[in-house]
Amino acid sequence: MNCTWPLITSSGTMGHEAVIRQLRADVIECGEKFGDAGTADFLTGLLEQHEKMAWMLRAVLEEKN
Repeated sequence: MNCTWPLITSSGTMGHEAVIRQLRADVIECGEKFGDAGTADFLTGLLEQHEKMAWMLRAVLEEKN
């Protein structure tokens, strides 16, 4: 199981990074294009959760190396 750990963690981090990029674009679009501050705030909360998870996964991956 240890041999696949970096792959699993790296893939998980990449998935979170993709979600983070999309959420950033969506927050801007909701706020500026649609004037929907409530949805932009909700998406910002999701963005913060994904950023934290990506940070934690990177920290674990660095520890394992």
